[in-house]
Amino acid sequence: MKKLIVLAAALLLSSSALFAQKFGRLDYVALVQAMPEMTKVQTDLQKVQADYEEHLENLQVELNNKINDFQNLPESTSQTSRDLKGREIQELQTRLQEYLQVAQQGLQNSQAEMMAPLQEKADAAIAKVAKAQGIIVVFQEESVIYLDTASVTDITAAVKKELGITQ
Repeated sequence: MKKLIVLAAALLLSSSALFAQKFGRLDYVALVQAMPEMTKVQTDLQKVQADYEEHLENLQVELNNKINDFQNLPESTSQTSRDLKGREIQELQTRLQEYLQVAQQGLQNSQAEMMAPLQEKADAAIAKVAKAQGIIVVFQEESVIYLDTASVTDITAAVKKELGITQ
């Protein structure tokens, strides 16, 4: 009986301790967008994208030229030559489609690679601020369906201050 009372008291204390915990929230997207390093990341990503677009444009011009050449073949061109030109066009269309996929994946990989240091820096600042304020869980506003904002501490401004962001 005594063990049961001790167990009940422990459960009561642990549940009340849970309610005493602090929860935080922040606008992660706004935080990362406000980081000064974000400007360089955006500029670098635009350069990567421009390189992909330039190569894609060159492939498109080459394809258009081959199609134009095919359409302007003289009537006297043999069927074998026509078939060969047609296959060249199909192969180039396939290359162009494959390049589109590679470019999209490459751009996504570049973005992830360039964003990783910013996210790590932001995550470290969030952890530091949360720990200093005694917060046990931080919710990202963008991914929570419902959040009683009055019940949690908004740490966005404190994390921005920790990162040296003045806006």
